[in-house]
Amino acid sequence: MRYFDWATDLGLIDWVQVASAFFSAVAAGLALIAIVQAGKAATENQEAMIRERRIDFELDVLTQILTEMAYMTDPGSRPKIKLLAAVLPVETVPLTRAVFQLESEPNSVEEARDYGYTAGGPLPDALLERIREECTNSVQANLRERALSSPRHRILWWRGRPA
Repeated sequence: MRYFDWATDLGLIDWVQVASAFFSAVAAGLALIAIVQAGKAATENQEAMIRERRIDFELDVLTQILTEMAYMTDPGSRPKIKLLAAVLPVETVPLTRAVFQLESEPNSVEEARDYGYTAGGPLPDALLERIREECTNSVQANLRERALSSPRHRILWWRGRPA
């Protein structure tokens, strides 16, 4: 017990000060943990907001492309669709981008040729239908991504329930 002889010499006020110092250190540690968690949550929320804005933008552009595709007899539709497809990532609508001579995946250029399309020529009906299908599939993929990234889905997943 000689290691703790000093403890018997302390009065009540001294013990209160020791306890106060200990609990202050614990409070500072908890505050640090809270600050770190808040930073992580802020970063996650910012990334989620960016993802939501990207999805909204892509859905809007895809909707405009599908609307223009409905009026492909209008000579002004092709430049509009080309401009709209140019703002989308290559992986979103590779065939559409290939048909309108934008950067695309090599297999998409080959697929366009398989439909009998030559650059600047008329678009075969089967190719138009395939482009509509590609845009519709991209819309559905974006809607699925939005549903999976929604706060409700994350809360239900965290609780162990299917969303």
